[in-house]
Amino acid sequence: MKMPIKLTLKTELVPLFFITATVATVLCFYNNLPEKVTSHWNFIGQVDGWSSNTFYGIFFPILIICLYALLLIMPLIDPRKESYKKFLPAYHVFKGLIIATLFIIYFSTTIFNLGYKINVGVMVTTSIGIMMMILSFYLKDIKENWFLGIRTPWTMSSPVVWEKTHKFGAWLFLLFGLIIIVMPYLPAMIAIPLFAAGIIGVTLGSFVYSYIVFTQEKNKKVKKIK
Repeated sequence: MKMPIKLTLKTELVPLFFITATVATVLCFYNNLPEKVTSHWNFIGQVDGWSSNTFYGIFFPILIICLYALLLIMPLIDPRKESYKKFLPAYHVFKGLIIATLFIIYFSTTIFNLGYKINVGVMVTTSIGIMMMILSFYLKDIKENWFLGIRTPWTMSSPVVWEKTHKFGAWLFLLFGLIIIVMPYLPAMIAIPLFAAGIIGVTLGSFVYSYIVFTQEKNKKVKKIK
């Protein structure tokens, strides 16, 4: 099966760098980790999950590597694989950002478990928020496919609806990224509803908007026929 896009060292440099950095983090710091490491924080930044250092040292690097492999396989198995050629820069940015963000989260939790006083909650939300904001600038460039972007019954059935919905969704992603970044600095009674509003805005907002655009386009076609 032929790969629909060309992969080179240049296109894969960023994700490969952060995968290497992840493995290096394990090799350098594993022996210094406590037997029981903190692996999860709740919404307000309190520790609420632990794991063994063995699980922590093996599972997360393997998860990052497997995710990278999946991102490489997606264009190969996508029924609309030819579309990837139309948004290669956005695809590579998306791929690199996902891997880089996961590394930052893993490295931050590792440093915390080594005894350094860092605010992991702020590191996680800031990295995810920045990722969302950067992706918002590339979202409008993504063309029809089955894995990336805003996929609703209406975006998948019309190139026009897909394009308009992604331009609209880019603003939602940008706003949600800002919300995620400022959350740690807000009281929980404000941060939690704001976060929920962001999720609803991105998911339901995109869903409803795509339907509205689809209906408008359908009505235009009916008027032309008449």
